[in-house]
Amino acid sequence: MIVIHPNDKTTSFLKKIYENEKDVILINETWNNRNIRETIGRSENELILMLGHGCGNGLFAPYGENQFARTIVDDKLVYLLKDRTCIGIWCHANEFAEKYGLKGLFSGMVVSEADEAYSLGLDIYGEDLESCNNQYASDLDYCLRHYSLDLIPEMMQEIQDYHSDLKDFNYKSLYFYC
Repeated sequence: MIVIHPNDKTTSFLKKIYENEKDVILINETWNNRNIRETIGRSENELILMLGHGCGNGLFAPYGENQFARTIVDDKLVYLLKDRTCIGIWCHANEFAEKYGLKGLFSGMVVSEADEAYSLGLDIYGEDLESCNNQYASDLDYCLRHYSLDLIPEMMQEIQDYHSDLKDFNYKSLYFYC
């Protein structure tokens, strides 16, 4: 498995998805674009897992706290991702997948910070955001181990332990493309 997960404390909870996997190639913001392309290109049958902060144009690489220097996954990598099975968990990863015809499991907006929740008008009063994020990653890891990718959007909603604005929003924000 190839994991692209830039170091960022607000998305570190997503490590739960791959931390117990064997033979993980972990790519972070310290890798240059050429090394990323070469690694993905050499590993034709590997699942590509992409995690962190981003937008419809790709996955960001941080440069200091709350600053992003470059897009580590963008249109320049699409030719390597196009015929692969991918999982993209970042804000609006589904837009990136739709734009470039990628296949796999992708998230829409995922709230991982209080500012994001407030900007979307989500009531997080009484919520432990860190606990919700950890549970989301644990549930996603469980689903990845037990279900095919096409079933995960539905199964994530079924295994949700309780409902709140925040959990409902995040758990409904997964899309499968084939």
